[in-house]
Amino acid sequence: VDGKSINNPLNQETVTVRGIVAGEYVVNIFHYLATTPDVVPVTVKVEKLNPKVTVLFYDTIDLDHTGQEETAARFVIDQDGSVMDVNTREKSLVQLSRKAPAEPVRSDDASSDDLPQRVTPTPRGIVIDQ
Repeated sequence: VDGKSINNPLNQETVTVRGIVAGEYVVNIFHYLATTPDVVPVTVKVEKLNPKVTVLFYDTIDLDHTGQEETAARFVIDQDGSVMDVNTREKSLVQLSRKAPAEPVRSDDASSDDLPQRVTPTPRGIVIDQ
């Protein structure tokens, strides 16, 4: 500003989903490169904005090594926009992307062991049973 450099120690990412997109959401954090032995505290906040601001999840998770992936929060949004089953069960998105099948998996072959109740895996994603 006015030719002066301003140091902003805040490093943040914001993800916004506009509209109601039913399904399971997984919020993971990943430590790409540890350049020091210091622990990196990562604060994660998940908010639902409509009809009012509601904090669904808030926590600080410490990352201490390169390649560390942690699930901060998982939750399901139904077709009406209601949030259900906010939890912290681990789900590696890195492993899922590395093990992605070359061809779609039939829904009757997919495992639903790690999904919340009323949620069924399908070749297109997650469907909440009505």
